[in-house]
Amino acid sequence: MGTAVGVGFLLFQLGAVFTQHLGPTRYFAWAPNDYVVRYRLTVREGDRELAASEILARYRHLYGVSAGATSSASVEGVYENPPQQLIDQILQYERTYGRKDHAVVTLTYRLDERAPVDWVWHG
Repeated sequence: MGTAVGVGFLLFQLGAVFTQHLGPTRYFAWAPNDYVVRYRLTVREGDRELAASEILARYRHLYGVSAGATSSASVEGVYENPPQQLIDQILQYERTYGRKDHAVVTLTYRLDERAPVDWVWHG
């Protein structure tokens, strides 16, 4: 009985590792981190663009933002995880705390110097 439980647990772990490596989020991938995502984030509430300080207050989890890379209406930074994680974190805020704001969030990012990708959320 104990051997079966142990084998089952190891098979579960092996399945979880493969799922994380092949899935879109790769949150718990057990491998070297080789992502460089340069991004620019703008947020509009109605007719008003949020200032960089308001964006940083809205998404407190953002990291990789350099002090000189913020303009008056956007935040720029470098993220070292898959871009889907950054998108998921923005969505988590917009679907909960920010759902009544009806914000339009535009994330423009480049993964490993590839072509820029625009992601837009209409809240």
